[in-house]
Amino acid sequence: MARLTKGRQGPVLVGDIGALIPVSRRERGWYAAVAVSAGIGEELVFRGFFLRLLNDLGLDGLALVVVAGVIFGLAHVCQGVAGVLMTTVIGILLGLIYIATGSLLVAMLVHALMDLRLLLLTVPAAPEHEAAGAADPS
Repeated sequence: MARLTKGRQGPVLVGDIGALIPVSRRERGWYAAVAVSAGIGEELVFRGFFLRLLNDLGLDGLALVVVAGVIFGLAHVCQGVAGVLMTTVIGILLGLIYIATGSLLVAMLVHALMDLRLLLLTVPAAPEHEAAGAADPS
């Protein structure tokens, strides 16, 4: 559930993502798999499909990349207002990367690496948490 928090310049709507942060080794492994699959899947849809579709509908240049980026951002509404804005900017940058390189693989790699960065920002759980997580059948 989203909550209102006070930022430097006032309130910012952010999603409560605490339950999504991988803690155990098992969770971190699953997170890595999801991050890589999101990098591949989202790039296929948002850069591979939407850029082509929007171009076929008459958009080109910066307008093409910005509209696709906004669609990408809106697809991440579960992250709250700040998440949508940040994801829109990231979507625009990934679109520019795709157009500049001509390779969807480069955009996929960058996307996956950006998602995987969370694993560098979190600390793996202590061994006792690992044992508790191993008993969890989910």
